[in-house]
This record gives sequence, C-alpha cells and structure tokens, in this order.
Amino acid sequence: MKRAVITDFDGTITTKDFYWLAIESGWPEGEAAYRDWKEGKWKDRDFLQESFRRIAHGSDSVEELTDQIPYDHTFPAFFRRVKEAGHDVYIVSAGADYYIRRFFDKLGIEVDGLYANPSYSAEGALWFDLDPSWEHYNDRYGISKKSVVEAIAAGYDETCYIGDSEPDRHAAGAVDLMFARDQLIEILRREGRPFHPIAAFSEVADVLQKQGWIK
Repeated sequence: MKRAVITDFDGTITTKDFYWLAIESGWPEGEAAYRDWKEGKWKDRDFLQESFRRIAHGSDSVEELTDQIPYDHTFPAFFRRVKEAGHDVYIVSAGADYYIRRFFDKLGIEVDGLYANPSYSAEGALWFDLDPSWEHYNDRYGISKKSVVEAIAAGYDETCYIGDSEPDRHAAGAVDLMFARDQLIEILRREGRPFHPIAAFSEVADVLQKQGWIK
C-alpha cells in the first residue's frame, strides 16, 4: 500500500513559529501586530512578510535565526521510522521555504517534497517571492494547503496530516488520518472533525504503529 505522511512545519515540527524569532529579534511592535493579525486586520502572508522584513533591524541574521529554531526532538526518529517502512514524507507550510530548507539541511534530513512559500534572503531580511499564477496560490496564505494536500493525496492509497493551527484545518478533509496539536485541537473539535490529539511526533508514531503504518 502506497502511503504518505504530510506535515506542517512551524509550530508542528518546530516548537516556536519562525515569525516569533523574527519578532523577538527585530520588531518590538510585533506583539501588537500579532494581535491585530489574529483579529483579521492582516492577511497571513502580509503579517509574515512584515515580520521577516524586520529581521534586518534585529540583532541576528536570517541564517542565525534559522539555526536557533527549537524543534520537537522526537521528529528525526519519527522520520526514520516512516522512511524505513517505505512511506514518503512531505512538508506543507505557509511559511518561507528558505529557512525550512536550511533547517532540514542542518539535520541531514531529505524529505520527499516541500511545499512552502518561495522566498530568498537579501539585504539582511527574508522576502517572499510569490507567484499568483501558481496552481496552489492562495491570496491569504500565499499557499493553499488544501490544494497541495489534495494533489499529494491523489497519488497515494492512504495519507495522514499533522498540524497545529488554523491553516491546517483546510487539510482535514483530504487525508485519511488527521493529527492535531495546540490551537488546531480546539478548531477541529468545534468543527466536529475526527482527529488524533498529539503533543509530539512520538505520539504520532504510536498511532501509526497501531494502524499498521510503521513497526
């Protein structure tokens, strides 16, 4: 059976979103802007771009901040078990692909596919390079997780998804198994969607083992 694990990055593999590292480094007003964003006054991609732009005013470079990203240390072992079982692993993120690629390079992990907002580092900051003509483009997030996950799932017999926040809810109807942590737990409960609540990838592994995905 052909299976794929699809997971978000910020707040799911990592334990702190990259935009918080950017805010703490160079955007003192970022916490107030964060509250405005959560009240719907910013598009997601615009808030992220502003936080990434402010890195140029901070004490750390984009690369230094990337190297500081805290993460779930059960993820590498989880990744190895999934790959040993012959399954594919995809990352689907509304963040910037620049720091995600650097993060995995540092860990020596090569995923089967990375879907995130195209980006580059220049002038001491991180910049999105979005293309509205891209088939998976979304005006709010930059990337449509629903579109990407549906496209991936079409090539597999079974898929699962792991996420932590509102953008991840759009993937829920496209996969066979849904895993949620943090904010996503309450969102999916309100919507009455089936899911497994988790706090670490070791817990995802426990469920997948019981389901016969991995040993």
